[in-house]
Amino acid sequence: MAAPRRAALTAEQQRRESMPTLVRKAQKLQAEPFDGTPAGAARVASFGGSFIKVTEAADGGALTVLVQTPSGVLPVNRGDWVAKSAEDDFYPIVASRIAEQFTIEAEPVLTTGLPALTLPEAQAVVATKTAPRITEDLMREQIATVEYAKLRHLTICVITLKNGFFSDGMSAPADPANYDAAVGERYAFDNAFRKLWPMFGFLLRDRLSGGNTLSSVAGLKDAFRVEGAASVTSSADVPHHPV
Repeated sequence: MAAPRRAALTAEQQRRESMPTLVRKAQKLQAEPFDGTPAGAARVASFGGSFIKVTEAADGGALTVLVQTPSGVLPVNRGDWVAKSAEDDFYPIVASRIAEQFTIEAEPVLTTGLPALTLPEAQAVVATKTAPRITEDLMREQIATVEYAKLRHLTICVITLKNGFFSDGMSAPADPANYDAAVGERYAFDNAFRKLWPMFGFLLRDRLSGGNTLSSVAGLKDAFRVEGAASVTSSADVPHHPV
């Protein structure tokens, strides 16, 4: 009678080995950290809504933050996070578990609306910075020639730098009746000049990071004054990108 039992056990083992295995998928959780401050408590309360209760000692001392979870009310201590599950439940995660089991992914900060500063105001702020940066004057010093071509009411500008690199720009009014040669040159130049900012910014970034791109570009090795505090004199109609 023993042999059939062994055969049955073997069949059961085979059945179990053939069973599918479930693997929990990686899950992203929304969460808000609590730093122990009133502002931090306010952020947690805003995140958790009615699931969060914040109380403060009568003497203005320590804050108490509680979260309503499916298992009951639990405290949120300084350094803990309040997480939101896929089922819209909230629960605290202690700081040690955050470091051991989670990777924090910062959400991009998206804003809308027109800029808070005007161009002159932004340039005034940049002028106070002392870290190495590119200025409009510095870029203009590297210009060898500026040439224009006109095709009906289209103006084309080609800026050639001292090292032979060139940048092109164009301008044209929507209505040809508004065409003005001098205005066309102005806007075509601005369009071509604006394209130089990323290139000069890359070269300065390369130098600051210890790269050797600058040393291989003829005519530009000594162009950058990285001791900082160069003046900014860009005109209001030429966008300034402080790099």
